[in-house]
Amino acid sequence: MADVFVVAILVAYFANSGQDLTEAEVQVGLVYFAAYVVLSLLGTQLVVRQLAATKLG
Repeated sequence: MADVFVVAILVAYFANSGQDLTEAEVQVGLVYFAAYVVLSLLGTQLVVRQLAATKLG
């Protein structure tokens, strides 16, 4: 996942560097990515809690 952030930083840098080589704009993919991150975190917490409960009980 780090490679996605590196590419995003490079695109943002080149888009804002004053040259007309690239353009970048925020679109609906950002919302999908943010939703994926939140759901992934919640899912991980549920699995960890379930595993902890089965080990204790």
